[in-house]
Amino acid sequence: MLRRYVLASFFCIVLTSALAAGTKEQLIQLQTDVLDLQTKLVSLQKNTDANAKLVRDLLIQIKDDLGLAATAVKDINKRMLKQEGEADANYTDLIKQIRALGEKLDDGNQRLSVLADKFDKMRLKEEPAKPGVVNAPPADELYTNAYKDFLSTAFDLSLQEFQDFLRFYPNSDRAPEAQYYIGESYYGLKRYGEAIKAFAEVTAKYPTAAVNAPALLKAGLAHFELGNRPDAINRLQTVIEKYPEAPEASIAKKRLELMGVGLKPAAPSRPKPGRSTTKRRS
Repeated sequence: MLRRYVLASFFCIVLTSALAAGTKEQLIQLQTDVLDLQTKLVSLQKNTDANAKLVRDLLIQIKDDLGLAATAVKDINKRMLKQEGEADANYTDLIKQIRALGEKLDDGNQRLSVLADKFDKMRLKEEPAKPGVVNAPPADELYTNAYKDFLSTAFDLSLQEFQDFLRFYPNSDRAPEAQYYIGESYYGLKRYGEAIKAFAEVTAKYPTAAVNAPALLKAGLAHFELGNRPDAINRLQTVIEKYPEAPEASIAKKRLELMGVGLKPAAPSRPKPGRSTTKRRS
């Protein structure tokens, strides 16, 4: 389940947090995990039916909880910098806070599992399969199963199912999202090169789709995982420039901060046409 993804890194931090060595690196990893969760929530919000108020309210609550968790990470990081070099006994309260943070993330991921079940019950309006296709599953069933497997981190299954969806229903309204989740599935499998190609297909084939911003963001993260720092920075900065009001822009800014990269300065404003910038001679 999705909760295992967070808890794997969380327990590593708790078990070693009493040691001064390496704690900063572990907190940075925790911050990264929180950003990954926020990225998933943004994607979930864009795939929620506009009339599904119950599901939407659940997403808002989870997002708020993870926002509090991210704030807690920052506070812990500040405290640890102040306590650096002091006795190990001073880390007792710090460990308690980290454990509380883990419980918060665990609770959020449990509710994500509930969300997956709700999506399983939602009907998706899809077109019929291509003529001549034999044994094609219903579009709503195929997409929902693929999405549920993705949320359960069964990335091998979700990859195959989303690929099947595009093969059977290439002209569906859900095609851009299916292509995006092919990239997400590759990313979950740590096949970052293939993930980058899949995300590039999103922007190339569906330039006006709602998943363009998250595709560009995840392409940047995939480049980072491969050690392609310049390409990663380029993609993240592009997200901020092209989609400044999107949630992905906020996530891109936070990731650049973790990388120690400042934002590009705003372009200087040009003088309005028709106005001379030179002074008249008296």
